[in-house]
Amino acid sequence: MSVTPITGVALNLGQNFGIPLAEKFGPKIVLFASILTISLAVGATYTATSYSLFVALYGIVNGFATGMAYMIPVVCGWRYFPNNKGMY
Repeated sequence: MSVTPITGVALNLGQNFGIPLAEKFGPKIVLFASILTISLAVGATYTATSYSLFVALYGIVNGFATGMAYMIPVVCGWRYFPNNKGMY
Protein backbone atom coordinates (compact mmCIF):
# COMPACT_ATOMS: atom_id res chain seq x y z
CA MET A 1 0.00 0.00 0.00
CA SER A 2 1.36 3.37 -1.01
CA VAL A 3 1.25 6.45 1.21
CA THR A 4 1.03 8.87 -1.73
CA PRO A 5 -2.74 8.57 -2.37
CA ILE A 6 -3.47 9.01 1.33
CA THR A 7 -1.26 12.09 1.41
CA GLY A 8 -3.08 13.48 -1.63
CA VAL A 9 -6.50 13.01 -0.05
CA ALA A 10 -5.35 14.60 3.22
CA LEU A 11 -3.77 17.50 1.29
CA ASN A 12 -7.03 18.18 -0.56
CA LEU A 13 -9.00 18.05 2.68
CA GLY A 14 -6.55 20.41 4.37
CA GLN A 15 -6.94 23.00 1.61
CA ASN A 16 -10.52 23.57 2.71
CA PHE A 17 -9.40 24.67 6.18
CA GLY A 18 -6.34 26.82 5.43
CA ILE A 19 -8.01 29.95 4.03
CA PRO A 20 -10.81 30.22 6.65
CA LEU A 21 -8.26 29.79 9.43
CA ALA A 22 -5.99 32.41 7.82
CA GLU A 23 -8.88 34.85 7.66
CA LYS A 24 -9.67 34.25 11.32
CA PHE A 25 -6.16 34.12 12.84
CA GLY A 26 -3.97 35.71 10.15
CA PRO A 27 -1.88 34.04 7.45
CA LYS A 28 1.44 34.21 9.33
CA ILE A 29 0.12 32.30 12.33
CA VAL A 30 -1.55 29.61 10.21
CA LEU A 31 1.54 29.19 8.01
CA PHE A 32 3.79 28.95 11.06
CA ALA A 33 1.52 26.37 12.71
CA SER A 34 1.29 24.37 9.46
CA ILE A 35 5.04 24.36 8.87
CA LEU A 36 5.68 23.42 12.50
CA THR A 37 3.18 20.55 12.20
CA ILE A 38 4.78 19.38 8.95
CA SER A 39 8.24 19.40 10.54
CA LEU A 40 7.10 17.56 13.64
CA ALA A 41 5.15 14.95 11.66
CA VAL A 42 8.04 14.19 9.34
CA GLY A 43 10.46 14.10 12.27
CA ALA A 44 8.16 11.80 14.22
CA THR A 45 8.13 9.28 11.39
CA TYR A 46 11.64 8.38 12.49
CA THR A 47 10.18 6.87 15.65
CA ALA A 48 7.30 5.08 13.90
CA THR A 49 7.34 1.43 14.91
CA SER A 50 4.52 0.27 12.64
CA TYR A 51 3.41 0.96 9.12
CA SER A 52 0.01 2.27 10.24
CA LEU A 53 1.68 4.83 12.51
CA PHE A 54 3.93 5.88 9.63
CA VAL A 55 0.88 6.30 7.36
CA ALA A 56 -0.91 8.33 10.03
CA LEU A 57 2.05 10.64 10.63
CA TYR A 58 3.38 11.05 7.13
CA GLY A 59 0.25 10.51 5.08
CA ILE A 60 -2.51 12.09 7.11
CA VAL A 61 -0.92 14.66 9.47
CA ASN A 62 1.75 15.83 7.03
CA GLY A 63 -0.69 15.89 4.11
CA PHE A 64 -3.36 17.81 6.01
CA ALA A 65 -0.89 20.43 7.28
CA THR A 66 0.61 20.80 3.80
CA GLY A 67 -2.85 21.37 2.40
CA MET A 68 -3.56 24.04 5.00
CA ALA A 69 -0.40 25.91 4.05
CA TYR A 70 -0.71 25.37 0.29
CA MET A 71 -3.30 27.94 -0.74
CA ILE A 72 -2.52 30.78 1.68
CA PRO A 73 0.29 32.38 -0.42
CA VAL A 74 -1.83 32.01 -3.55
CA VAL A 75 -4.79 33.82 -2.00
CA CYS A 76 -2.57 36.54 -0.50
CA GLY A 77 -1.08 37.21 -3.95
CA TRP A 78 -4.50 37.04 -5.56
CA ARG A 79 -5.81 39.72 -3.20
CA TYR A 80 -2.71 41.94 -3.49
CA PHE A 81 -2.02 42.12 -7.22
CA PRO A 82 -5.40 43.28 -8.61
CA ASN A 83 -4.92 46.55 -6.70
CA ASN A 84 -1.12 46.90 -7.02
CA LYS A 85 1.09 46.90 -10.06
CA GLY A 86 3.63 44.12 -10.46
CA MET A 87 7.30 44.55 -11.34
CA TYR A 88 6.72 45.28 -15.05
